[in-house]
Order: sequence, then structure tokens, then C-alpha cells
Amino acid sequence: MNIRVLILILLLGFAAHAQVDSTGDGALEFQIESLADENEENQTDFTQIAENYELYRAYRLNLNTATVQQMEDLNLLTVFQINALINYRKSAGKLLTMYELSNVEGFDQLTIQQLLPFVTVSAVDAYNVSLGQMLKYGRSDLLMRYQRTLEESKGYSPADSATLAANPNARYLGNPDKYFVRYSFRYRDRLQLGFTAEKDAGEEFFTGTQKQGFDYYSFRAYYQGNGLLKNVALGDYAVEFGQGLHLWSGYAFGKSANVMNVQRFGRGIRPYAGVNENRFMRGAAATFDLGAVEATLFYSNLRLDANINAETDSLGTEEQLVSSLQETGLHRTPRELAYKDAVGTEIMGGHVKWKSTLFNIGLTASRTRFDKNIQKGPQLYQLYNFEGTGNSNVSVDYHFILPGINFFGETALSESGGWATLNGLQLKPQGPVDLITVYRRIGKDYHALWTAAFAESQTPGEEGLYTALQIQPTRQLMLRAYYDLYRFDWFRYLVDGPSEGQDIGVQAEYQPKRYFTLYLRLRHESNMRNSREELPIDIPVPQVRRSIRFHVAYAPNSEWKLQSRIEMSRYTLDEKASNGLLLYQDVSYRALNSRWSLYSRLALFRTDDYDSRIYAYEQDVLYSFSIPAYSGTGMRVYLMLNYEIMPRMDLWLRWAQSYYTDRSTVGSGLDEIPGNTRTEIKAQLRWRF
Repeated sequence: MNIRVLILILLLGFAAHAQVDSTGDGALEFQIESLADENEENQTDFTQIAENYELYRAYRLNLNTATVQQMEDLNLLTVFQINALINYRKSAGKLLTMYELSNVEGFDQLTIQQLLPFVTVSAVDAYNVSLGQMLKYGRSDLLMRYQRTLEESKGYSPADSATLAANPNARYLGNPDKYFVRYSFRYRDRLQLGFTAEKDAGEEFFTGTQKQGFDYYSFRAYYQGNGLLKNVALGDYAVEFGQGLHLWSGYAFGKSANVMNVQRFGRGIRPYAGVNENRFMRGAAATFDLGAVEATLFYSNLRLDANINAETDSLGTEEQLVSSLQETGLHRTPRELAYKDAVGTEIMGGHVKWKSTLFNIGLTASRTRFDKNIQKGPQLYQLYNFEGTGNSNVSVDYHFILPGINFFGETALSESGGWATLNGLQLKPQGPVDLITVYRRIGKDYHALWTAAFAESQTPGEEGLYTALQIQPTRQLMLRAYYDLYRFDWFRYLVDGPSEGQDIGVQAEYQPKRYFTLYLRLRHESNMRNSREELPIDIPVPQVRRSIRFHVAYAPNSEWKLQSRIEMSRYTLDEKASNGLLLYQDVSYRALNSRWSLYSRLALFRTDDYDSRIYAYEQDVLYSFSIPAYSGTGMRVYLMLNYEIMPRMDLWLRWAQSYYTDRSTVGSGLDEIPGNTRTEIKAQLRWRF
């Protein structure tokens, strides 16, 4: 099949008519792809957002008793819609039906349809029950996953003893299989007990250095009360406070098509069930509700992966220094195993929040200690990096809301004297217009271990102003646009000098029928990096990325769903340009009252090089995510089957293959595969009992 044939398939889709997405999968896909658009390179763990949707799909949120935090968790309502619903409940009492939501200010039919799979209205409060009832009526969930790449890469090919003696890192120690097991017992969002275990491809399993089996184990216990004790977490947990400048170990939105969704809603302490092996807390935390005041205390003692260098002083004393922290979580070779749990990290602190109907003000303080000395690197861009064995941080955050006006922000200070601030203003004037602007400044000498503030990057030394506009002139048409202007006042990796940039995004979304959507997205980003030309010194020069995307989602009937996309990219550096093109067709089938559903994609792509690569979110098994980079010339296909073996037991089978026409090998280093194909398989079983 060539590109002209696929374009014909795309054009034929316009004759389709839409049906309602009653499962809520569309909402999850939109949220994940919005995150993926801005988090292509950092491998964000999206498990938490998927868990939220699965939770509210299983235990629908009662809008008559839902808290502000629970409604924020849905990521489907704006702060103004949440505030309007709270005020409506106060004045009119409990909602009698879902259709009554149309009487709440800001709730249009599209919003209500998006909410339907996850919410309900009921006079019965099933939320406030005793711990004994939670244990009695809670549900268990056991998930087991297997995956591997079928082709043999260099890291798994045979090597003689001489090769391994010369380079012990020349091959992976384990097999190419990846295993994942997760068990959870939970009652709504109030009680959760569980564990997670994972072995990555290339890691040993019940042999060699991994005689304990899995490379990664995680345990969690979480309880949410309804009195003085608001919640308590034991084992592994995440923390989210303020706007992410000081302490935030969960997921967070960046710039995306949802241009208004830039405010962080800190949820305090949460159970951690993800697979990022270095970005969570391990210990204990508790929050106490004292009426107008809420206080949280937390303690964590976790060993992190790190690169260790040994130095010997003039007296012959050897000292181990940490040159960098590692976040891949991969332990496949002797070198990577040397990184594992190399540095102990102890974090303790607290958060106090004063809250009322109109405003929240919070104060967060923390102390971080390492059992080895952190050493900043020798490069000039690393001049202001953290070094030492300890760091203290303090921050103040606020959130103030009035009719049509929303203020939010956080200001933080680190032990070095560096500071950071982020402040936002959101306006909802009468009519179909929404406005938001966010200013941030992160000092180059500001140090914090876990941050997730809204910014171009988490690199210190950034200052920027983000402004976004959303207009809905008709019920069928939505216009979104943002402009982000930023600069860095110090060197960065591959940028030897102060630099600046701008990011512009525009999207027009048209919905002529319910759940028949087409949109056009344009994006232009220009910033600076060192020239690739042979010059006496490195000089930052402009680099420009542009992309245009046209996407259609439609359903000819209630069983079939089709999505089509055309996307083009262009990258320019040193006055040299490279171009990329991606076309794909998705077909999903879910028969009514059937036990099985099918998902598939056919994609054709052609890019001049890796710089003009294009990312696209793919349907994957539950709690697993695939966002490949389409680069080079070729075709990618995937098929996924979801089958209900019996009530509360589901099986997923997924096969995906990338076929290239412009190369004789795929990948690089130990992941290099001879040939021009790469094939991945996954099998997952879920049992709820």
C-alpha cells in the first residue's frame, strides 16, 4: 500500500457519522496524547492518570457529594465549572438527574457527555463507610503482563569469552523478556493496598545479580479518612504540593492542545503504583484535617540510581562522589548494575494549608540529605548545579478564585539562596472566551530534587510568559491558541550561551455531530542550540521546529470507530532543513454485548532524519503506553485484541511491527537489530475479584 492509497482511505472517512463514546476511552486517550505531545523525550509515567479514569469508571463519582479534589482528578472540568457546581449544590440542593447539569453555569452538552462514563448523581452516599465495610466491599485487581521484541538484537546475541573479558558490558546479562505484575485491593479512592513488580528486558531474573527475582519491587498502603485523619500513606507514595516548583513527584501537564490546562492542583500524598523506579517517596506520610487548616507530614528514605566516581585525596583516603543521578531504571549490564541504588536519599518535611471557599494558601518545607557527596560536572553549563550532601527548600503557594477570575501561584527558595516563582491569572468573562497567562522565573542557582512546574523545561535559569486563548463561537467549533516566550540566562546542554525561544500553537476543532471530531493543529517553536558546523568555538544558532496535523475521529455506527491523521514536520538548523510526513488510519471494533474488541493501525511515514521525527500515541494494553518516534521511511502496523474470558477476567494481546525501507539495521548499540524490521508482542491478563 502506498501513500496515495492511504490518503484515499483518509478522505473516504468524511462520509461517516458519529456515535456516543459511552466507555470514556476517548477522554483517556485525549489526556494521554495531550501529555505525550509535550513529554515525548522524558518517558513520563502515565499510569496515574489511567488509574484515575479506571477508578471512576468502576466507582462512578457521585456529583452530589464529590469534593473539589475529586473533581479536579477527573481532568474534565475547569476550575470555574467546579466552582459553579459547588455553588449550585449550595443553592439548589442535590441534583436529581444528570440532565440537571445543563442548568449549571458552564456545563454544555459536550462537557456532560464527557462526564457520563465516570460520574453519577445519587441521594445515597456510598463514600462515607467504615474501615470494616471498605475491607468487606473492596475489590482486588491482579494484573500480569509479558512483552518482548521478537528480533534478536546485538545485546542478546552470543559472545565468546574473549569478547566479554575485554568488555563485560558488550552484552546484556538477562533475556529479552519483560515481566510486570501488579496487585491492588481498593475501595474507591479511600483504601488501597498493593504491590508492583517489574523486570525490564535485558535484566536477569532469579539468577546472577537478581536472585530475588524481579529487579523492581514496590509496596503501598493508603487510607483516606473522613475526620481528623484525612489520609495516611505507608510504603511507596507520591507527593504533590503547590505548582510543582518545590515538591511534585506525580505526572503534570505541559503545553498541549488543552491550552487552559496549565494550573497544577496539588493532591498532597497519593499511593504510588507506577514503574518509574526513582521518582517517588518510600516511607510514611499523613495529612490531618483541622477544619480551616490542613497539615501534612512526610518522611522518605529511598536509594536512587546514580553514577559514582571515586577520588583519592593526598592522604590516600578514597571518597565516593555522585557525578549524576540516573532515572532510566534499567539494570542490564555490569555498568548499569553499578548505578543501582548507589546513593541513599532521605527527605522529610511538611505542608500546611489554610483553606476557605474562596482561597487556599499553603506553606511547604523540606530537607533532603544524601549519604554521598553530590558533585557538579566540569562543563560550563553545570556551573550552578547542586553539589553537597544536603539541601533545604521552602515555598508558599496560593489559589484564589472569584466569579470569572482565578489566581494561582507558588514561590520557592532553596538553601543556596536561589529562588523560583510561578504566577497565573485565568479569566472567564461573559461569553465563549477563556483567557490565561502564566509567568515563571526559575533562578539558575535554584535547586530542588523533584520538580514538575509548568515550564519549557525543568532546567534552572528559565524565565517565561505563557498566554493562551480559548474561544467557542458555536457549539460545534472550538478555537485554541497559545504563545510562550521564554529565555535562559545561562548555558545549557548543547547551548553554550544565554538563549531565548518562542513556542506558538493553534488548533481549530470542529464537531458537526456528537463525537464526530476533526481538528487542525499548527505548531511553531524556535529556540537555540550550538551550531553543527565546524567552528573554532561553539556558537548558539536558531533551530526551528514546525508541524501541521489534521486529524479526524468518527464512527460509522456504534460498533466501529475510525481515526485518520496526516501530520507533517519541518526542522531547520544551520539553514539546513529536514522534513517529515506521517499518515495513519486507525480502526477499532467493539461489538455490542460481545466479549471482544479489536484495535488496529496502519501508518506510513517518511522523514529525512531523526530531527524531523514525528510522535504519535498508540492504543496499548491497560496501564501500558506506546508513543513511538516515527523516523526514516517505512510502515508501522499494530493489532490489539481485548477479550473477556469470563466476568471480571480480561485478556489483551498486542502485536506491532515497524518495517523500514531505508536501512539494513534497526536501532543502535546493544539494541541494534540486523535487518529492517522490529516486532513487539505483549500479552496481559487482568483478574478482578
